[in-house]
Amino acid sequence: MRAKYFLSSLFILFWLFTADTAIVSSRPAHKQNHETRQNYQNALKHLGRIYYNARNGIYAGYNRTLYCGCRIIYNGKKPKKADHDSCGFRYRKNEKKGMKIEWEHMMPVHRFAGNFSCWKAGGRKSCQKNQGYRYIEGDMHNIAPAIGEINSDRGNYPFADIKTKPYQYGKCQMVVDFRRHIASPPPAARGAVARAYLYMSKRYSIKLVPEEEKLYNFWHKHYPPTKWECYRNTAIARIQGNENKFISDSCKQEIK
Repeated sequence: MRAKYFLSSLFILFWLFTADTAIVSSRPAHKQNHETRQNYQNALKHLGRIYYNARNGIYAGYNRTLYCGCRIIYNGKKPKKADHDSCGFRYRKNEKKGMKIEWEHMMPVHRFAGNFSCWKAGGRKSCQKNQGYRYIEGDMHNIAPAIGEINSDRGNYPFADIKTKPYQYGKCQMVVDFRRHIASPPPAARGAVARAYLYMSKRYSIKLVPEEEKLYNFWHKHYPPTKWECYRNTAIARIQGNENKFISDSCKQEIK
């Protein structure tokens, strides 16, 4: 009887230990070779190369920051700062952050990390040894370069269709409503943002509320992928091992 109880206890402990990593271990065996490589640090390294290699090619005109469409100025091969003259951006409050290029999670970390026990225990820092968390955090389909002040101002705010006339960032049409804790991306970024949310929801079983589903499906339909978004999706798939089907299916339809 004691042996049976002991074995049962071991099973429960094992299940609790592996619960947070189930999202990775449940993947097909041929895809699990990516699990140790897919993390935030590697994502930034690979994305940096994708954007740098495309800077002077046929995608140079599209190879810009997500929300404001600013040209990226490099220090060697690393994104250094945003060229404000190329997009008409004006910083709202923080000039230093307004110059900086940061990597933005379109679906914010807070949204997909909330169910991890490590996040509840101590946030991002506590989750750095959690393989399941690191895997999702490092999904390149959800990461794009953005001006630091925009990234900071938006924070964890969900996206909405705000009717307020853009005024906060010069000619950049990003709107952040600090009172209502929501943000609205410019029309040129809405399709990419929508496809990132729809992809993350489907791939990692992250539930979207009905209002979100309706909004993102509308943006997905009315703001189709650019040639750059199609190229970026393919380039990421070569490295990460999977594509964003919401992008690739739309790109195939455009080709037809």
